[in-house]
Amino acid sequence: NNEKWADGFNALMRVESKSFVRKLPETCQLISEIINGSLFTDKKRLKDLLQSSYAAAEMGMLQSSVNVMIGRLASHLTPASAYDSTGGLPKYQFVKALLKNYDEKFEELSNKLKETAKIIFNRKNMVVGITLKEEEYPQFAEECSKLLNTLPNEDYPVQQYKWEMGVYQEALSSASQVQYVGKGANLKKLGYNE
Repeated sequence: NNEKWADGFNALMRVESKSFVRKLPETCQLISEIINGSLFTDKKRLKDLLQSSYAAAEMGMLQSSVNVMIGRLASHLTPASAYDSTGGLPKYQFVKALLKNYDEKFEELSNKLKETAKIIFNRKNMVVGITLKEEEYPQFAEECSKLLNTLPNEDYPVQQYKWEMGVYQEALSSASQVQYVGKGANLKKLGYNE
């Protein structure tokens, strides 16, 4: 319901693929290889990925400044929007800072990525969604079971995220000649329930 959306959310990691049923063994093998075999020790490759992410984020923000403004505005209104915003401007700023001190931070980054991957790619609390014909399900179940058996089945504490909601004034500058101004409020929190 909308009230739950406004006050809470579930953080999820999403892995997607598309495949013909006859290619399920190869697809599940590739997913397993990526999840279980990714190395976070290749300094040059990791830097290339960060630089690519940084460039894409910068281009996206310049091409769609109004979306950045809307996202930042929403991030001050609900925890779900604050969490969602971490993929926008805060992620851009985080990656920019990582690249600035990449050589000094590489070892720490590599270790944190390894730790995070162990927690994220885990059978506990995993949701698997599939769209196929009913008669194809047994083949999927068999291949999915093989994939799931390659993952740890550990209990990790649920993380509690807290963001301070409140009145903020914020300004961002860019090379754009167009200016966007936004102002907003959570009307439900102000008592408007219709």
